[in-house]
Formats: sequence, structure tokens, C-alpha cells
Amino acid sequence: MNPKNHSHVIAAYLRLSQADGDLDSKTESNSISNQRKLIEHYLLSHPDLSDMEYTEYIDDGYTGVNTARPSLQMMLHKVRSGEIQCIIVKDMSRLSRDYLTLGDYVEQFFPMQGVRFIAINDGYDSKEQSAYLRSMSIALQGLFYDYYSKDLSKKRSLSNIERMKNGFLPQNAPFGYRTDRESQQYAPDPEAAVIVRLIFDLVLAKYNLTEIVNLLNDSHIPTPNTYNKRHPELHKPIIPSTKPKPIWRKLQISRIIHNPVYKGILITHKSYTNLSEHKRNCSVPQEQQIVRDNAHIPIISSEDFEKAGQLVRLRPNWKGPWVNGRSQTIDYVLVGTLRCGHCGFYMFYVKEKLSVRCTNHYLQHTNCTNDIYSLPVLEDYVFYELRAIFKQILLEKAQQEEAVRQAKRQLKDCQRQILTLKRQLESVIQAKRKLFETFIAGEITQTDFSSRKDILTHSSDEIQAKITDQEKVEATLSSVTVNSEILVLAEKAKHYLSEGALTRDMVTDYVKEVKIYGTDDYRITWKYPELFEEMRTKAKRMGTGLHLNPIR
Repeated sequence: MNPKNHSHVIAAYLRLSQADGDLDSKTESNSISNQRKLIEHYLLSHPDLSDMEYTEYIDDGYTGVNTARPSLQMMLHKVRSGEIQCIIVKDMSRLSRDYLTLGDYVEQFFPMQGVRFIAINDGYDSKEQSAYLRSMSIALQGLFYDYYSKDLSKKRSLSNIERMKNGFLPQNAPFGYRTDRESQQYAPDPEAAVIVRLIFDLVLAKYNLTEIVNLLNDSHIPTPNTYNKRHPELHKPIIPSTKPKPIWRKLQISRIIHNPVYKGILITHKSYTNLSEHKRNCSVPQEQQIVRDNAHIPIISSEDFEKAGQLVRLRPNWKGPWVNGRSQTIDYVLVGTLRCGHCGFYMFYVKEKLSVRCTNHYLQHTNCTNDIYSLPVLEDYVFYELRAIFKQILLEKAQQEEAVRQAKRQLKDCQRQILTLKRQLESVIQAKRKLFETFIAGEITQTDFSSRKDILTHSSDEIQAKITDQEKVEATLSSVTVNSEILVLAEKAKHYLSEGALTRDMVTDYVKEVKIYGTDDYRITWKYPELFEEMRTKAKRMGTGLHLNPIR
């Protein structure tokens, strides 16, 4: 064989797509390896081509009506830059199944770039055909492939519908389930189903979506994507992602809450791919979707499913029932603040028992404490802690206001003294000026002048020192004010002290978290940590607080 001509490059384009029917048993010849063998055999039988530098561009898994294929676009870029002189394919459908797109490439783009185009099975070589025959050939092939795509799309759609009616399951089971190959049904996945139940339980316990998301993320509960990666045996392989670690989002929670699969209903044929129009995930009208009741074991009861869905639909960020346009107090006012002191997980609300327990233990992640803590006791504890602090804040405000009043009275006296001293200083300065004039006039001797001047200078220095001292006192007295935080908090404290129990607003305004280490062992982290701890310490010292934690 002659040495390769590296100044001329022939590019082989190979494409395979299941959506185009390329993987059916009838079209095994369409495999990448078989396309490659066909092209290599063709090149060997054409000496004018075999001595050219050979390169391949492969798109696997892209339909013929999709032109946004990475390898195709790379090849076309090389064509534009003059790096490719010839393109060879098994048949024209590898390049495109769209009539207009195929015609643009072969009739216009390739000739303008001076590129030879060969489609082996179609018996097409642009070098050997006239423009008229080339145009007719492309038109006929394009029409054929266009019709083929539409026909294939229709046939595949009808086939899938029939399979779904007969109980065919989608390739991937929804989160919380696995596919039982023997029964051809979804079966609850023990570990993931617990997470699904937790999400529904949280909604029914009147957590809002933001609080649920924070709880799941802070507790490191795996997202569906993370879980599927850990269990590849349950799902098809997932392409590795370079994105940051997945986190729970409100949309995910909402989709789970509204997915009827969790109450045993399977809905299929909700979307389809239109090959002829290059459209994926085309919506199917609801009346044409395939619905199967009691298709598998439900994870959530129908009653709880409907109740949870209603709560989320009525108000996605639900915090309590709305009456006359205002949010009312909910049953669990400490929602989102209670944490296990041993493992750091959020505490889970057990509605039936009006109590909380560690979410970590609930999910069976660890052997963390299974102790159950009375919610009314916890709420009373936080309530009386806050009441003690509120009382101390009001007392502190009153004390600071009295200090301000005293400072103002003292400030007036101080300012009067400063004025008197400044007048005295001015008199001494005038006396020194008159003394100097007398000396200049020769009315007194040098000795008398010096003696009198020293006395006046000493006197002015003493007065100036007193003025400086009083001005410092004045600055100190002027700076006496009521703490701005105390002023703001005191206004709310008056209102909250009129409440007979802990409210959601109190918790939202002041409580960051409450860690539970055991019965009567609770530790509150405040949103105003320094000020609240100071007020709490003073309240404890003065005996104004109730239910104060002896540990701290």
C-alpha cells in the first residue's frame, strides 16, 4: 500500500440509536462495529481512498433527527476549518433522518466546503454523480428516512402502550421501591421506604417544605440520586456527575408527596418521544394515560396520601391553619428546633403520643437513644425559660431608663460647672492681658510682672484641668443610653408575657435550637446568645426565673 497521504483526511461517521430502532434484532448490521467493518472494507477496495489519513467520529445513543450530536458537531467544525476532505457513512440515515437537514448537508454545505460525501449502502458518491442526479437521490432518500422516522415513532409508541397495558414496568423503579423481577411488580425497598414514610410523616406533623428540606439535609439523609448510586443493583447505572453533592430540595419533596405510586397506583404512558419532530418528553393527555389501581404494595395509606397532598397544595410553606387571614398556632410549635444531644439529628414528632424521639434512631441508622420525650414538658420548659428572660429584659429596661434619667440630671449640673469654670478661666486670661499692658507701660517692674504672671498662670492651669475633668464626666453622662436590643426586645416581651403558653412566634423570634440529652436535661441555643445568657444569669441570681436548667 502506498504511504498515507496526510494532507487529505477521510472521516468516517458512525451512529447508533435505540430510539431509531438500531438495536432491534432485525438491524444488527447497524452496530458500531459492523458499520466500521463495512467502511474499512469499502476503503480497501478503493485505492484512491485507502491512502488517505483515516479518522472516526462516533455518536452512540443519539437519534437521527437530533443534530446536536457532539461528534457530528466536532466533525462539521473540522470540515469548516478545512481539516477534512472526505466523509464516509454506512448510509445517509447515519448522518440524518430529517429530509431538510440531510439535503442541506449534502447539496449545499459539503459541496461549498469541497468535501466528498459517500453513503455506501445507498450507492452514493458525490464525486461520481451529477448535480441533478445528486439532488434527486438526496430528495428520495430524505423522503424515505423522513417517512421511516414517523412510522418508527408511531410503531414504537403503539408497542409501548400495549406493553404498559399488559403490566410492563418502567426501567427504573420510583424512589422507595425496587422491581421484583419474578412478580413483575414494584416492591417496597426496606431502607428507602423508611425515608418516604418519614417525609409523609413530617408533612402530616405540619412541617413546612423548607423545614423538611433542612431536616433531611442536616441529618445527612440520602437524596434519591445518592441512594440510587449506593444501590446500583436496584436501578440502571447512573452516569457519574461532577456537580456538587446532591441535596434535598422543596421540588423533590413536593413530587414525592403528589406521586400516587406511593399509595399503590401506577400511572404509565405519561410522555413519549416524537422521533419525526425531534421532541422528547411530549406530554400525553391525562385521559390517555394508563392507570392501574392496586398495582403494588403501597408505602402510604390512601388517607394519609390525600391528607398530605392537601396540606402541601393549600400552602407549600405551611405553618398552621389560616383563620381570617392570619396564621394560627400549630400543635408542634418547636418544629425544626429540637435536636438529639447525642448524635445531632433532629427530633421526630410522634403525633399520637404528643412526644418526640431521635430521627436517627427512627431511620435505623445507628443505635442512638430510643427515648421518647414529652412535647408538652419541652414546650413548658422553653416557655418558662423565655418568661424569666422576658421579665429580666423588662427589669433591665426599667433600670437602664432610670440610669439615663439620673445621668441627664447629673449632666445638667456638670454642664453648669463647666460654664462657671470657663468664665473663671476667661477672667484669668483677661487679668494676664492687663498685667502685660501695665508692664509695657512701665508702671510695674520686671520682678513684679514675673511674680504676678506666675500666680495667674498657675491659676489658669488649675481651672483648665478642672474643665478637662468635667468634660470627661460630661461625655460619660451623655453616652448613657438604653441598650438598643433591650428596647426592641422589651416591646415584644410585654406582648409575649401576656401569653399563657409557648407560641410559634416566640420560637421563631428567639430559639435557634434545643438539644435534648435526657429527661430534664435540655440546652437551649438562643438567637441572641450573649444578651439572653446575661439576662438568664441575672434572672437566676435574682430568683425571677422558673424551670431554669441546673446543668448550665
